Amino acid sequence: MFATIPIYEAIDIIEIIPETVGHTKPWVVLANTPEGLKSYVVKLYNSIQVEEHFIVIREVVSNILAEEFDLKVPQFALISIPPDLAFMQDSDAQQQYDNADDRPKFVTIQLNNVLTATKEIPKRYFTKRIQIDTLYAFDNIIRNSDRGHPKMNLLMRPKEAILIDHELALRRQDIVNIDINNL
Repeated sequence: MFATIPIYEAIDIIEIIPETVGHTKPWVVLANTPEGLKSYVVKLYNSIQVEEHFIVIREVVSNILAEEFDLKVPQFALISIPPDLAFMQDSDAQQQYDNADDRPKFVTIQLNNVLTATKEIPKRYFTKRIQIDTLYAFDNIIRNSDRGHPKMNLLMRPKEAILIDHELALRRQDIVNIDINNL
């Protein structure tokens, strides 16, 4: 019933995305998969984020649950990045790599032909691509506090919306403080 999570090794670093909103600078890496070469987006979390805040677990669980709600998420995997690839990057990227947890990292397939959703987009644009009530229910179930202003963590295509970035979902403090009578 449960699918295994593929684990790959990066063979190249394509780019480092200068994120203007958020707390990470994601990397785009290339991996050789059974289906051929694929580009993945990876965030390099540190060991505290991985061990104490369960960032990777949150991402995996939230992505699996999203699919159960028939919500679109990018294909995900885990990936190892060899040190020699980071060594070929600039000093900021090398420092980011050195500060990152050394275990395989959560990645999502890089999507082409998508736009980042913003609050300025009219509601009717969203309702043609995603069931808003289902998204609302999903975000409440996983206690996702990270879909809103200033970033919506939604990628838009002409006929669908794709959910991304669930590292702030399922936080213990958000779950234990639920007043079940007023949920």
